Amino acid sequence: MDRALEQAGAGGSPIALETDEYGLILSSVHRNLGFVCMFMSASQESPADGLFQLPLEHPLPALQVRQVMRHSANHDSLLVALREALGKSLAQQP
Repeated sequence: MDRALEQAGAGGSPIALETDEYGLILSSVHRNLGFVCMFMSASQESPADGLFQLPLEHPLPALQVRQVMRHSANHDSLLVALREALGKSLAQQP
């Protein structure tokens, strides 16, 4: 993300808001209180006025998700179910 901000000329910008509340992010941007970085699929799912994609000189590396669990967690049925559900979800991603 830092590399993408540098390429867009916004490197070193102060962070005013860090949240996962999608509505707050969009309302802040619509009030012209800054800019937002998000995955393209998020803006395509719910098109919002004023959002646009900036071309980058070099593509960003693919998002990597990794799972790490202690061996003792294999005895916790809830954690095993969570690991299996996460694995299925990740396997369905393109």
